[in-house]
Amino acid sequence: MTKELILSVQGMKCSGCETLLTQALLKVAGISQVLASATEQSVSIQYDTETAPLALLEIAITNAGFTVSK
Repeated sequence: MTKELILSVQGMKCSGCETLLTQALLKVAGISQVLASATEQSVSIQYDTETAPLALLEIAITNAGFTVSK
C-alpha cells in the first residue's frame, strides 16, 4: 500500500542538505517520491509500506546524518 508520510527532521541547514537527504531516501526500495525542506525541517515521503517500513526510512535518514524528531 502506498502512503505519504511527513517526518520532522533535524539537522538540515541548506539546499545541499535537502539534496543529500532526498538522494539517501530514494536509494531505499519502495520510495517513490521525496520532498525535503530545510526551512521547515521536514521531509515528505511517498512510499510502499510493505517494501519500505518506517524503521527503514528512519535508518536511511540517520545514516545520511540527520535526526528524526518524534
